[in-house]
Amino acid sequence: MHHCVNEGKLEVLQLLLEKGADPNVQDLDGVTCIHFAKSSQGMSEFVELLLKYGADPTIQDKYRKTYLM
Repeated sequence: MHHCVNEGKLEVLQLLLEKGADPNVQDLDGVTCIHFAKSSQGMSEFVELLLKYGADPTIQDKYRKTYLM
């Protein structure tokens, strides 16, 4: 899922979420897809989609940063 956000593959991300993928999955640094989407320009559609499927903007990465910070 992180790859979908990183590569701008909104349709693939939506399909994965529709099939039950966890929108809060974290990489080795604790980064979620919503963290990735925040760090890139033009990703508001990704953020909206992730939030729609239950992404938690308060999850902290290993540096204790959240989507909201």
